[in-house]
Amino acid sequence: QETVVIVGFGWVGQANALALSSVGYRVYYYDVQTPEFRYADIYREQYHAIKPLSRVLEKDEPDTWYMVCVGDRVMPNGEQDISAIRKALEPLAAAKGGVILRSTVLPGHLKTLNFDYYVPEFLHEKKAVEECMMPHYFIVGSRNERARRPSFFDQWERAAVKTFYGTPEEASYLKYLSNIWNSLRIAFVNEFGNAIALPTDAAAVSRNE
Repeated sequence: QETVVIVGFGWVGQANALALSSVGYRVYYYDVQTPEFRYADIYREQYHAIKPLSRVLEKDEPDTWYMVCVGDRVMPNGEQDISAIRKALEPLAAAKGGVILRSTVLPGHLKTLNFDYYVPEFLHEKKAVEECMMPHYFIVGSRNERARRPSFFDQWERAAVKTFYGTPEEASYLKYLSNIWNSLRIAFVNEFGNAIALPTDAAAVSRNE
């Protein structure tokens, strides 16, 4: 069975690590900072099975999968800064194992990055561990359709409500379309909430029903 190394142990990395560890994978993590354990109130014991690495390639073998969960940053001019993601990927160019990019990256940036699979996440922080185990969307962008793939992809595919396989750029477009749709729904609910919070003439509303 494969070994999984989570690169970037924030809430997304921890959710993936806990989900994979819970189904029996050997999971390690590497982070340049000391992480805050976001889900220790529920998964305290499970964290003990996920060990930190002092070097990102410390457990490098052909059956190792590196899952990069490093965040991006938005510049003041609105452009996406992926320098942290790029820096996390650099040492993995020499890895014997495969690389899965689990960060959110605009389609135009993907061609400049080195990875095997782009698997955007559709997680909500409070329920992220459960959503990793039972994903609604499982979207995979592959550089090579014939390349080997990790066995946990099969588990995620069986559990997912909707599945898509395509190029990394197609996977990224679907991720951002989902973000836009969610933003539209939130904006509508907020506007509706503001409208009904205003003082209204109940009689006038009744006459116009």
